[in-house]
Amino acid sequence: MARKHPVEVGENHKRAISTTLTLLDEMLCEFEEFAQGRERHGVMHHERNSLSDKQRRGIQAEVVAMRRTMRELKEALGLTDSRDEIAQHIWARASAFWEVLVETQSRYLRRYGAFAPELKECLDPRIAVLIARLQTLADLSRHSASGPDAPPTPSPGGKSNDSGKP
Repeated sequence: MARKHPVEVGENHKRAISTTLTLLDEMLCEFEEFAQGRERHGVMHHERNSLSDKQRRGIQAEVVAMRRTMRELKEALGLTDSRDEIAQHIWARASAFWEVLVETQSRYLRRYGAFAPELKECLDPRIAVLIARLQTLADLSRHSASGPDAPPTPSPGGKSNDSGKP
Protein backbone atom coordinates (compact mmCIF):
# COMPACT_ATOMS: atom_id res chain seq x y z
CA MET A 1 0.00 0.00 0.00
CA ALA A 2 3.05 2.29 -0.06
CA ARG A 3 2.43 5.52 -1.99
CA LYS A 4 4.98 7.96 -3.34
CA HIS A 5 2.83 11.01 -2.49
CA PRO A 6 0.48 11.45 0.44
CA VAL A 7 -3.25 11.40 -0.24
CA GLU A 8 -4.63 14.92 -0.12
CA VAL A 9 -6.49 15.33 3.18
CA GLY A 10 -7.88 18.47 4.79
CA GLU A 11 -6.47 19.62 8.13
CA ASN A 12 -9.69 18.87 10.05
CA HIS A 13 -9.75 15.33 8.67
CA LYS A 14 -6.05 14.88 9.44
CA ARG A 15 -6.61 15.98 13.03
CA ALA A 16 -9.55 13.61 13.48
CA ILE A 17 -7.70 10.66 11.97
CA SER A 18 -4.47 11.46 13.84
CA THR A 19 -6.31 11.75 17.16
CA THR A 20 -8.05 8.41 16.67
CA LEU A 21 -4.85 6.64 15.63
CA THR A 22 -2.91 8.22 18.49
CA LEU A 23 -5.48 6.99 21.03
CA LEU A 24 -5.39 3.54 19.40
CA ASP A 25 -1.59 3.49 19.56
CA GLU A 26 -1.68 4.53 23.23
CA MET A 27 -4.02 1.62 23.92
CA LEU A 28 -1.75 -0.73 21.97
CA CYS A 29 1.19 0.38 24.13
CA GLU A 30 -0.75 -0.75 27.18
CA PHE A 31 -1.74 -4.05 25.54
CA GLU A 32 1.90 -4.59 24.61
CA GLU A 33 2.89 -4.08 28.25
CA PHE A 34 0.28 -6.64 29.31
CA ALA A 35 1.64 -9.09 26.73
CA GLN A 36 5.10 -8.55 28.23
CA GLY A 37 3.75 -9.51 31.65
CA ARG A 38 2.93 -6.15 33.22
CA GLU A 39 1.18 -6.34 36.57
CA ARG A 40 0.87 -3.23 38.68
CA HIS A 41 0.07 -3.28 42.37
CA GLY A 42 -0.91 -0.32 44.50
CA VAL A 43 -2.83 -0.02 47.73
CA MET A 44 -6.33 -0.17 46.21
CA HIS A 45 -5.54 -1.20 42.65
CA HIS A 46 -4.13 -4.58 41.65
CA GLU A 47 -3.68 -6.11 38.23
CA ARG A 48 -3.59 -9.85 37.73
CA ASN A 49 -2.05 -10.80 34.44
CA SER A 50 -3.55 -14.18 33.63
CA LEU A 51 -2.60 -14.18 29.96
CA SER A 52 -1.19 -17.48 28.73
CA ASP A 53 1.99 -17.59 26.66
CA LYS A 54 -0.13 -18.27 23.58
CA GLN A 55 -2.32 -15.22 24.31
CA ARG A 56 0.74 -13.05 24.90
CA ARG A 57 2.31 -14.07 21.59
CA GLY A 58 -0.99 -13.53 19.79
CA ILE A 59 -1.46 -10.07 21.29
CA GLN A 60 2.10 -9.08 20.42
CA ALA A 61 1.62 -10.27 16.82
CA GLU A 62 -1.64 -8.31 16.48
CA VAL A 63 -0.05 -5.17 17.91
CA VAL A 64 2.80 -5.44 15.38
CA ALA A 65 0.33 -5.96 12.52
CA MET A 66 -1.89 -3.07 13.61
CA ARG A 67 1.09 -0.75 13.89
CA ARG A 68 2.18 -1.73 10.40
CA THR A 69 -1.22 -0.66 9.07
CA MET A 70 -1.10 2.52 11.13
CA ARG A 71 2.36 3.33 9.70
CA GLU A 72 0.95 2.88 6.19
CA LEU A 73 -1.88 5.30 6.99
CA LYS A 74 0.53 7.77 8.53
CA GLU A 75 2.67 7.79 5.39
CA ALA A 76 -0.22 7.70 2.90
CA LEU A 77 -2.06 10.57 4.57
CA GLY A 78 0.96 12.60 5.67
CA LEU A 79 -0.01 12.41 9.33
CA THR A 80 2.25 13.62 12.09
CA ASP A 81 2.80 11.73 15.30
CA SER A 82 2.31 13.21 18.74
CA ARG A 83 4.67 13.46 21.66
CA ASP A 84 3.23 12.90 25.12
CA GLU A 85 5.42 14.73 27.59
CA ILE A 86 5.28 12.72 30.79
CA ALA A 87 5.48 15.80 33.01
CA GLN A 88 2.49 17.32 31.20
CA HIS A 89 0.68 13.99 31.42
CA ILE A 90 1.18 13.83 35.20
CA TRP A 91 0.11 17.45 35.62
CA ALA A 92 -3.04 16.97 33.54
CA ARG A 93 -4.14 13.78 35.26
CA ALA A 94 -3.40 15.13 38.75
CA SER A 95 -5.22 18.35 37.94
CA ALA A 96 -8.23 16.51 36.57
CA PHE A 97 -8.43 14.10 39.52
CA TRP A 98 -8.36 16.89 42.10
CA GLU A 99 -12.13 17.37 41.78
CA VAL A 100 -12.80 13.65 42.28
CA LEU A 101 -10.95 13.75 45.60
CA VAL A 102 -12.71 16.93 46.69
CA GLU A 103 -16.07 15.26 46.06
CA THR A 104 -15.05 12.38 48.32
CA GLN A 105 -15.15 14.67 51.36
CA SER A 106 -17.98 14.04 53.81
CA ARG A 107 -20.00 17.11 52.83
CA TYR A 108 -20.37 15.67 49.32
CA LEU A 109 -21.00 12.13 50.52
CA ARG A 110 -24.25 13.30 52.14
CA ARG A 111 -25.91 12.92 48.76
CA TYR A 112 -25.57 9.15 49.23
CA GLY A 113 -27.37 9.20 52.56
CA ALA A 114 -26.67 9.63 56.27
CA PHE A 115 -23.45 8.35 57.79
CA ALA A 116 -21.88 8.08 61.22
CA PRO A 117 -20.13 11.24 62.50
CA GLU A 118 -16.93 9.22 62.86
CA LEU A 119 -16.73 8.95 59.07
CA LYS A 120 -16.17 12.70 58.75
CA GLU A 121 -13.48 12.62 61.44
CA CYS A 122 -11.71 9.72 59.75
CA LEU A 123 -12.18 10.69 56.12
CA ASP A 124 -11.91 14.46 55.74
CA PRO A 125 -8.41 15.01 57.19
CA ARG A 126 -7.01 12.16 55.10
CA ILE A 127 -8.73 13.33 51.93
CA ALA A 128 -7.26 16.80 52.61
CA VAL A 129 -3.79 15.23 52.80
CA LEU A 130 -4.38 13.37 49.52
CA ILE A 131 -5.57 16.58 47.83
CA ALA A 132 -2.50 18.48 49.04
CA ARG A 133 -0.16 15.72 47.91
CA LEU A 134 -1.89 15.48 44.53
CA GLN A 135 -1.36 19.24 44.16
CA THR A 136 2.31 18.70 45.03
CA LEU A 137 2.55 16.04 42.30
CA ALA A 138 0.99 18.46 39.81
CA ASP A 139 3.40 21.21 40.89
CA LEU A 140 6.42 18.92 40.73
CA SER A 141 5.59 17.78 37.22
CA ARG A 142 4.82 21.32 36.08
CA HIS A 143 8.21 22.54 37.24
CA SER A 144 10.06 19.65 35.64
CA ALA A 145 8.37 20.34 32.31
CA SER A 146 8.83 24.08 32.28
CA GLY A 147 11.73 24.73 34.60
CA PRO A 148 11.63 26.57 37.91
CA ASP A 149 11.45 30.02 36.28
CA ALA A 150 8.42 29.23 34.14
CA PRO A 151 5.31 31.36 34.53
CA PRO A 152 2.67 29.94 36.88
CA THR A 153 0.09 27.57 35.48
CA PRO A 154 -3.43 27.10 36.81
CA SER A 155 -3.77 24.81 39.80
CA PRO A 156 -6.52 22.17 39.90
CA GLY A 157 -8.76 24.63 41.73
CA GLY A 158 -8.59 26.96 38.76
CA LYS A 159 -6.39 29.55 40.51
CA SER A 160 -2.85 30.39 39.48
CA ASN A 161 -0.36 28.82 41.84
CA ASP A 162 3.30 29.68 41.62
CA SER A 163 4.16 29.16 45.27
CA GLY A 164 4.83 25.45 44.92
CA LYS A 165 2.43 24.86 47.80
CA PRO A 166 -1.02 23.29 47.57
